Amino acid sequence: KKDGKFAPITYKEFYNKVEMFGTGLLSIGIEKFDHVGLVSDNRFEWIIADLAIIGLRAVDVPCSGNSSSQDIYFKLNHSEAQATILEGEKQFLSFYKVAKDLPKIKNIILYDRIKMFSKKEDTPEWAIPTSFKENGEISKEFKSEVELLIKNKNKYVFLSAEAKIFLEKYLEKNIGSLLKNMGSKDTAGSAKDKLLKRVVIIEKEYNKNHSLSIFSFDEINRLGEKLLAKGDTKFSEISKTALPEDLVTIIYTSGTTADPKGVMLTNSNFIHNIRVTPPTQRLNKEDRYLSILPSWHILERIAEYIALSTGASTAYSKPFKQVLLPDLKAEKPTIICSVPRIWESVYKGILDKAKKGSTLKKTMFNWAIGIGEEY
Repeated sequence: KKDGKFAPITYKEFYNKVEMFGTGLLSIGIEKFDHVGLVSDNRFEWIIADLAIIGLRAVDVPCSGNSSSQDIYFKLNHSEAQATILEGEKQFLSFYKVAKDLPKIKNIILYDRIKMFSKKEDTPEWAIPTSFKENGEISKEFKSEVELLIKNKNKYVFLSAEAKIFLEKYLEKNIGSLLKNMGSKDTAGSAKDKLLKRVVIIEKEYNKNHSLSIFSFDEINRLGEKLLAKGDTKFSEISKTALPEDLVTIIYTSGTTADPKGVMLTNSNFIHNIRVTPPTQRLNKEDRYLSILPSWHILERIAEYIALSTGASTAYSKPFKQVLLPDLKAEKPTIICSVPRIWESVYKGILDKAKKGSTLKKTMFNWAIGIGEEY
């Protein structure tokens, strides 16, 4: 979506995006058979990254965008991942808390850049500079962030070195009044120390000064685009050598009763489903698929591959009625993979709305329901 509206992309444009991102991954050292984490919920960039990783004959390790730090640590550590893709600031923070325990991770790629309180000239490419002072005083946005740090003991903030010095001086003068206004029982010294421990300093030349390199999704694409313009064909050459027995992905179980188990799936596993399903469901290129389940679910993932294999169109939505219902009207899909809970929620919302209608509307609604049940 762009500005809340679906933007059409052709299959040719889609392949070009996959090739460009895959070429960019090669340029930062990701190679065939590497394991790459993919911590994100479903979005167009998810399938681009997924197919680019597969095209490299590498292996992706998908995780929910709501994964906890411990969940991310377990899956990336157990799978021996060398890199990971993170959706945005929330996922970056969850990863950051366990980063020191994942020394094999050498590269991070962010779909969405993180917010950082800094001047533009002090900000790395993968962060968004946000003003921390206005006319010598703390900015409204930075003050709100500081108040959130006091309220939420699990929150972190990303700053430049200059912004941290500014924050320390601000707290020295104002921590007492902040605590009083917020009704906090912490002492000034204790609150200040606790807060500053959750301040993360990010320097502009981060990648030069750390063994862990961080890139934005856009930067990887720019790297790939430059190489392709020079005639680089490594990505397409590697993808043509893929074998049926190549490992494609490691999908972890929920871990409800014990540690999650990594399910290892190959090209053959996926291709079998892609071949046998379309004829049984009479799927073709005229179909419109609405993606609402998380892409890291195996059912959703296979469904997206099948839609691609038949030449159907795919639109990415969310399993929330505020998003799903307008998308259903806009896209008029012929195929949806879902779970009962989503439709139970939609059904309840419709009934609640019907109950608030006039007597005439309720009568017409119940009549229509009866017709539907009859046929």
